[in-house]
Amino acid sequence: NLAPTAGATQADTWNTEKGMAQQGGNRRNKNRNRSVDQRTPKWMQIEYMYGSTYHLDETGNVYSVGYGGHGQNAGNFGNESRAVWIQMPEDKKIIKIAMNNQTESNTHTKIALTEDGHVVTWGYNGYGQCGNGYSGQNQSNVYMIPKEYFDGKRVIDIATTGGNTSAVFARTSDDQIYAWGNNDSGVMGQSNTNDYFRPVLIPGWNPATNGGLRQWHISGHSSAIAAYILDGNGYIWHSGYNAYGNAGGTDTTNHQAGWVKSTASPGGSIVDIWPLWWNGYNTTWMRDDSGNTWTCGYGGNYYVNGTGTNSTVYPPTQLDKVKNLKHVQVFGTYSNTGMTMWLQDDGKLMAMGYNNYRSTAHPVWGQSNGEDGTYKPYHCYIPAATKIKWFWLDGNYQSTNYYGPHGMCVTESGTMHHWGFSGYSTNGSGFLAGHHQWAISGHPGGTMCQGGMSR
Repeated sequence: NLAPTAGATQADTWNTEKGMAQQGGNRRNKNRNRSVDQRTPKWMQIEYMYGSTYHLDETGNVYSVGYGGHGQNAGNFGNESRAVWIQMPEDKKIIKIAMNNQTESNTHTKIALTEDGHVVTWGYNGYGQCGNGYSGQNQSNVYMIPKEYFDGKRVIDIATTGGNTSAVFARTSDDQIYAWGNNDSGVMGQSNTNDYFRPVLIPGWNPATNGGLRQWHISGHSSAIAAYILDGNGYIWHSGYNAYGNAGGTDTTNHQAGWVKSTASPGGSIVDIWPLWWNGYNTTWMRDDSGNTWTCGYGGNYYVNGTGTNSTVYPPTQLDKVKNLKHVQVFGTYSNTGMTMWLQDDGKLMAMGYNNYRSTAHPVWGQSNGEDGTYKPYHCYIPAATKIKWFWLDGNYQSTNYYGPHGMCVTESGTMHHWGFSGYSTNGSGFLAGHHQWAISGHPGGTMCQGGMSR
């Protein structure tokens, strides 16, 4: 099984006997267990940002393309117009990748997790994100963080926050969370806001006495970084930024001394959480064991929190129009605009917030008081007999044009639908229609229409 040479693309055939003979035998990767069925490996994960894309395939190889001015493409400080293979230390197999995005900047760090529990980093290191013991000097070669920095423990998961002023987090096999990089919010639990150039343990959490770790989340960047744990007993633990009460408790004080447990309702019955950072704000949603939806944190722009109030909410408040929450996303790209969408288990989609270009997938144009006069979420107009399986809201900062998101979703039957701004045929429909003028006249816009290339 022959590993690809540096610069090889995914389409190159490196796993055949003929290819091995032509290249003079297996020069590297002697212990790799690659597939030999002579098919192109499947992508397992794709991460992307403003100027770079990062890929992981099923054989454990990673590829980078795009901006490389801080060493993000490894081996040099140049940009790459096509995907390049990144050779790992000791040719270790990668099982997960991460890189910070969320802002329109090329400045980012790439992180990878090896099969045997090591963390590998390279790229931007302005705040010590590479975990190599210093900051400022960017890392153009892959660097494997010693396990001693994690107290000798195996790392089983990784994550990083957005923007260049980011922090990196790792979960170890004993369900503890370590962090390094930007610490402006005090998220690393060291009772200070000093940046850390090597991993440190966030203290104050004992999984053995709290039902174990059910979920962990990180969000934000710079001074707004926050970390969350949902324990097995249904409580939220929080560290870092909490200026909007997004921790799920009764205070708006940053938590800088380690994990803080929230006992406010619905604490003790939470089964899922969505702590989101968007356009500089932090908002958290949660689902309890009865299917009720709760929210806390920022909600002051266009009623985005779903409660019908245009203000920050803490402690958590229950939503009465969203039940059995499956997925939630906030989109906000400019000034104080924002829009939220909620997907329920039954396949229904709800929306509320800034409604330019029919962003809320509802025929009501502009910022109204909702379909029932309560300033609460709209029911999105979806094709008849359709159940939404998942949705995406994506787009770019557009100065004062407020183009809003490019909304897309997939249904349980496998079709793809789109809505919202569609200039330059960005939604695949094959036509230009700023707000879906696809009827003979008028504006049915807001209802989802199937793109011309959908199947």
